[in-house]
Amino acid sequence: MTESPQPSLYVPFETHHRVVYQDPREESVNAQDYARGLAAYLVSQHPQLNIKIVESNGIKCNNVADIHRQLAEMSKNWNLDEDAAAEFPSLVGLAEQGLEPDADSRALSEQLQLAYAYAQHTDVLILVEPLQAVDPQTQSIIFTQLEKRVKKHPVLAQKSKIFIVSETDEVSRRIQRDRSAA
Repeated sequence: MTESPQPSLYVPFETHHRVVYQDPREESVNAQDYARGLAAYLVSQHPQLNIKIVESNGIKCNNVADIHRQLAEMSKNWNLDEDAAAEFPSLVGLAEQGLEPDADSRALSEQLQLAYAYAQHTDVLILVEPLQAVDPQTQSIIFTQLEKRVKKHPVLAQKSKIFIVSETDEVSRRIQRDRSAA
């Protein structure tokens, strides 16, 4: 029986930002392996950190009513106050889309998954390819909302860092922006 190799340790780009974008192509690995290596590195540096890696877990939604129902259920389960619960659709780009009845169910499922990921009780959140099916314009809106609200929203403010590990063009653009500003 062969064991799978341990992931290499991937050192994140040093930044003061709470949202950190990582492109696994820079290390010539897939996003899942990069996320595991990143988590191993973070644990080696800060063993006390609670770190969660969130990949697609099969949350499905097929229509607008499904989205509203699942967001309401999530908010209730997380004991969010009314204002924090009301912010969730815009945090994941659902308010900007207007929840059109013919919206792509895979994209909507990813956005719902993102809401679920944000609400995880953890110090560090590593999101693996969170928005592959979402169009670039909506990705930009979602990441901008995350950056604006990461310190203010009661659920997001609990996290010391949120890593977005993705091969999308929007993530590559944000990595270049952050490195240029450093």
